[in-house]
Amino acid sequence: MGIQDLQAYLESGQVEGSCVGVDLVRIARTQSQKCKQQVHKKAASGPPKFSLVIDAECCLDRLYGGYFSDWVCGGQWNRVTTFLGQFIGSLNASQIELVVFFNGCTEPQRTDEWIAEQLRARARISQVLRHLVNKGTPPPKVWWTAPSCLKPTLRLVLRNLSIPVCVTMDDHKQEVIAYCRENGCHAIVADDAEY
Repeated sequence: MGIQDLQAYLESGQVEGSCVGVDLVRIARTQSQKCKQQVHKKAASGPPKFSLVIDAECCLDRLYGGYFSDWVCGGQWNRVTTFLGQFIGSLNASQIELVVFFNGCTEPQRTDEWIAEQLRARARISQVLRHLVNKGTPPPKVWWTAPSCLKPTLRLVLRNLSIPVCVTMDDHKQEVIAYCRENGCHAIVADDAEY
C-alpha cells in the first residue's frame, strides 16, 4: 500500500473521524484575531489576512465550478468566470488571501505517474463517448475530465480577478511548499498525499 492508497482509504470514510470538514472562514477569522493581538502596537495597512495557497493541479474540478453536464462539449466559460468571481468575492469578504499554483514543468521523476494519469483520462473519455453514443444523456460525475484549455483559461480568469498566479518551473510540489515557507502562508489546499 502506497501513500496515495492510504489517503484514498482514509478519504473513503471507512475509518470514523478520518475525514473532517474544515470551515476556512472560521479559521481565517480566528487567525486574524490572533494576528491583530500580536501586531496591535505596529501600524498595519489593514486587517491581517489568512493566506491560502491552492495547488490548481489537484483542484481543477473545483475551480471549474463543480459538475455541469455541458463539460463534455467543452464547457461553459461564462459560468466558470461567474463562479470564480463569486468565490474570490467571498474570500475577500472573509479576509482570505489566495495564491494559485499551476504546474508548468515536466518532471522526469514523475513521468510514470503522468503517463498513468493520461491513460486513466483516456479511458474515462472513451467511456464518456461510448455513453453519449449509446444513451444520449450526460455522463456520470465520476467520469469528469477537464475540458481542453482549462488550465490556461483558469490562469487568465484568476489574473483578471487580481489573484496571484504562479507557474512552477522545476519540482511542482516542492516549489509550492517552499513558497508557503518563504511567505508565511497558513495553508495549502490540495488533494495530494505528498503535502
